[in-house]
Amino acid sequence: MVDLLSNTVGALVFIMIFTVMAASGVVVLKRLPLEHKTKSKPINFLCEKSRIIPLDNAGLESRLKAKWGRPYSLFDIYSWVARYNGLEVEDEHFVARGESTISPLSLSILFTQKRDGGYAVNQIQLSDSKYRDLLKRVKAESDFVHFLVRPDAIDSFIAARKIAAEEMGIGTGWMPLAADSQIRFTSRGRTPTEQ
Repeated sequence: MVDLLSNTVGALVFIMIFTVMAASGVVVLKRLPLEHKTKSKPINFLCEKSRIIPLDNAGLESRLKAKWGRPYSLFDIYSWVARYNGLEVEDEHFVARGESTISPLSLSILFTQKRDGGYAVNQIQLSDSKYRDLLKRVKAESDFVHFLVRPDAIDSFIAARKIAAEEMGIGTGWMPLAADSQIRFTSRGRTPTEQ
């Protein structure tokens, strides 16, 4: 019995020594924040390549719905929902296009970024950058900055988040976004959270 116990303990000690030696060269390059619940409203930015692009989804959505209007009557509901398809509004950085399905009823908005929209990472570092001006308008007690991050933009995200969180004291959140995925906000789905 003692022989069995010593072999087991010896093997465990050997495994621990090997694990510590193998992991001694491991370095965690980037530490990303974890999410928590909040009642704050997200102010969205897309991080893509070396650019930070403001995404005013709430403003574009309200303009799109104003353009959409209301149904003329109860019998007009189906054609009213269908009219949402293809409606477009735009701002300096994005084009928002309405999409709808009737069965089941679902409304979504597809956001397509404009070419060369947003701000380069080296521009946001400047003290008088447009990015910093946008952040100055964020109410830290009721809003947080939320980043949609493509795989090629982790460094851009970290630079933009550092300015928002560390320099300006604003809460932040982020969500990974696949390189080829479209930006779509739906009437149902995940709510952005603060980290």
